[in-house]
Amino acid sequence: MPLVGVGRWCAWHSCGVVSGVCGRREILGFHLVCRTYVRYTVGVMATTFMASTGSGASVPDVAGDDLLAGMRERCAVPVELLQQLEWMVGDLETFVEQDLGFGLDEEDAHDLLVREPGAPFANAQDAARALVLVEHARRLANAIAVKVVDQVAESRVVDDHGHASAKAMFGAVTKNSGADLYGLEQVRNMFRRCPELENASAEGDLSWDHLRVLARVYANRRVRELFIAKQGWFLLKADGLHFRRFEQRVQRWEEVNDQDGPEPNTHEKRTASAVQDSISKAWQRRSTQSPLVGAAMAEIEQAYIEAEFLKDWEAAKAIHGDTTCKAHLDRSDAQRRADAQAQIYADAANNPNKSVGFNFVHNIVWTEHAYFEMLRRCQGKAPRVLDADTMRCETIDGVPLDLTEAFNNSLTGAFRRVVISVKGAVIDMSHKRFFTGLARTALQIPHDECEWIGCHVPGSRCQADHVVPKQRGGPTEQINGAILCQRHNRLKERGYTVWRDSATHQLRIKTPSGHEITKPIRA
Repeated sequence: MPLVGVGRWCAWHSCGVVSGVCGRREILGFHLVCRTYVRYTVGVMATTFMASTGSGASVPDVAGDDLLAGMRERCAVPVELLQQLEWMVGDLETFVEQDLGFGLDEEDAHDLLVREPGAPFANAQDAARALVLVEHARRLANAIAVKVVDQVAESRVVDDHGHASAKAMFGAVTKNSGADLYGLEQVRNMFRRCPELENASAEGDLSWDHLRVLARVYANRRVRELFIAKQGWFLLKADGLHFRRFEQRVQRWEEVNDQDGPEPNTHEKRTASAVQDSISKAWQRRSTQSPLVGAAMAEIEQAYIEAEFLKDWEAAKAIHGDTTCKAHLDRSDAQRRADAQAQIYADAANNPNKSVGFNFVHNIVWTEHAYFEMLRRCQGKAPRVLDADTMRCETIDGVPLDLTEAFNNSLTGAFRRVVISVKGAVIDMSHKRFFTGLARTALQIPHDECEWIGCHVPGSRCQADHVVPKQRGGPTEQINGAILCQRHNRLKERGYTVWRDSATHQLRIKTPSGHEITKPIRA
């Protein structure tokens, strides 16, 4: 039997033997070893086997069946976890050096280039697959780290080195930050009572950021038992939502299920400060506001930032023409933000050189059941738990707001209240401040960000345009509208096929090469 065949058998058989002895979760690292085993370690293992049997023959001189029988016997002996981890790390180091070319001298790097000429990826599909694989490896590494720390704690050996806990030992030997160690300990505690989340992590379904968000909520004892019962719900959200929306949904779930928790009381705790540095004489301004006021201020500031950007763009375009790009702009993003804030103060002092008018509308989007539940509470009735899955109380860009504060302002404040059904249809819109472009607002409400996959530009900064162009007979109706950022609105006209699915209302997109890249439906 050739060595490759032996290697494949060892990779398969070793997984089976060790799985039976140690259990699946105990051998996360060893599964990775098995994948790289054929390429890097089969020759070493075969040589080790011959040395252990006392045979002086070289590997090629040994019959395939004899080598197979001997290696089968060796693999029947369980391998310790430490040895599995050393194999895994060794194979990764070999991959990094030999395949990725890190740390090679000039001659070896040239040889690698000769062996693998050209671009590493032939097309976008291969590049996307590579990114998925490397993220999967990162997630598996996180699962391994949590599991190993847990097994170190169970081994009760940390006091031999004078450490109070496995977390303290991990920090001592790795020099990781306290925040990183605290997060790892939170996740480890969560895994002890949440096997569904632990298994999902071991399968690469949850990133470290997902785990940190979930572990923080699990740490809230008032909702812990319900959290444990809802593991499947959280996994569904992690799979169906991009991270920012997932984080908001989990936080909203905690809010509606922690009725006895501390009140946010952000309005009473609002504060602002302006501090001058004694050396540079520069000023630093900080402000803490309630969710509603802060969201309104953020919209105003963003409008000023865009105005400052347009100033720079027009100035650069006058010099460079149609070749203008961001590198030609006179100021950095940070400088434009600072100048926008200064302009807000100048306009507030009745400066005639106003950059942006205040003729915008601040929309508060509610789902019907959430708004009427707040009406019930306002009448003194006992509160009912809202459904975090369907409830919305947020700005038109999806920024979550405090329920009580937003409800009070919807009755008396200078905001437009927009009530929608669970499916996103507009039911009611307050008549306090209407403005031209109501069709755009109705289109924007179900889509708080750009509809292109992977793009999270807020909907208020996107363009509302026809899916089927008007010149080709496309109607100006919600079913034929799309919310896309400036870049992707231009891109859809360059060979992409774009249409609105009549059943799911998704914006479906096909690349010029025929691959569909549609944004998933929200869970």
